Amino acid sequence: MILYRNLIILSAILFKVELSFSQEITAENLISSKVITIGKIYNKDISATEIQLPENIYNLSNDSLGNEIILLLRKVSGKYYKNKGYLVALRKNDLKVLWFKEVSDFEMFNTDSLVLLSNVEKKRTTCYNKHNGSVLWKNDHLIRFIDKKNNLGFNKFFRVIDLATGKIKWEKKIDSEFGWNGIEYVTDSTLILASSGIHYFNLMNGKDGIIQWQQERMIIPPV
Repeated sequence: MILYRNLIILSAILFKVELSFSQEITAENLISSKVITIGKIYNKDISATEIQLPENIYNLSNDSLGNEIILLLRKVSGKYYKNKGYLVALRKNDLKVLWFKEVSDFEMFNTDSLVLLSNVEKKRTTCYNKHNGSVLWKNDHLIRFIDKKNNLGFNKFFRVIDLATGKIKWEKKIDSEFGWNGIEYVTDSTLILASSGIHYFNLMNGKDGIIQWQQERMIIPPV
């Protein structure tokens, strides 16, 4: 992907922000497209499809194995973003708008079949079906990390959310006063969390999740 001024080039697709959009937005008029020439190689034109959008691209997801390109568009007022925008799914083969939603949440996570939008200020998460845009669930947990392999989401306090239902699967009390310093997988079902100490979890052990071991303080070696 190449970012050039207000243009984003993704493979042979070029997204251009056109902020003068004034009519009511529908799936049919949300975007417009045309084929343009973006350069030459060996005296032959290099072509791309230019897609005009009504708002700035705030985030973009292009899963190489999926059929959708997910765009998160966000309105701008002067130098600042507004809490208004659109979540849009485009079909890759013809760039048709499959679905779109007006949204006010802009922290985006994706799995093969889900799109999650979280709102930091309001501490909430909404989960959408990636293929048709239907809302699957909403909750009051701010998701900050997802485990795609096990279909789990985690909030700051290590409440573990089942992404299929949005409900808490299990939770562990973790001191996160100063936030997370890092999280890394050890295996597909175990991970290490650095948060006011080191915590080693088995994610899929029964219903509760098990802390295999933990060290309550970070050890910093002398210089």
